[in-house]
Amino acid sequence: GPLVLPNELTLTATLSGANSGNSGKTIIFTAGGTTHNAITDGSGTASCTITSLTQGTYTLKASFAGDEDNESVSAEISGYTVSLGAQ
Repeated sequence: GPLVLPNELTLTATLSGANSGNSGKTIIFTAGGTTHNAITDGSGTASCTITSLTQGTYTLKASFAGDEDNESVSAEISGYTVSLGAQ
């Protein structure tokens, strides 16, 4: 459902695949024109919390540039709505 301000939005991405050792990789999260970098943990998961979103509709994206062991990949959610809710 829509996010009601002033809540925080946490984005999480997990690198998975045939190659092990996906810790320490940089995931780039983008929301509302703002970019946040996060580093994957031992299970290949990275997350970031975004507090700067105002009312509107956003495209949320997580991307990985790739390296010698992994191809680049990205995932996107479009039309994510942030609402001011009941005041």
